Amino acid sequence: MPFTLIHGFIAYISVALFTKDRKLRALGFIGGLWPDLDAISLLFGNEAYLHYHKLMHPLVFGVLFGVLAAIIAGRFFKMGRMKSFAAFTAGFFLHIFFKNKRVLLLLTILLF
Repeated sequence: MPFTLIHGFIAYISVALFTKDRKLRALGFIGGLWPDLDAISLLFGNEAYLHYHKLMHPLVFGVLFGVLAAIIAGRFFKMGRMKSFAAFTAGFFLHIFFKNKRVLLLLTILLF
């Protein structure tokens, strides 16, 4: 659970560097959390989790869910679709990027 929130906060902070729009920052946060929705499948056992974990993490789904998020944000929240797509997809991609342990190790070495 704490790592899930960290993914969301990394995405939120990254999107906040480019916009002051609270809705877009929230969309980035949701995009950062989105791949971890597969944890709900743990209620149905480890096999279900392993199946859905593989399904939720490919980058192509970040693009597909980004398109869906942009359509919903544009229609129901009167947000720009391209900006909404960019915020959600950035959050999703950052989740996948920072999940890689080699990237985290490299980032730690570079920061210290």
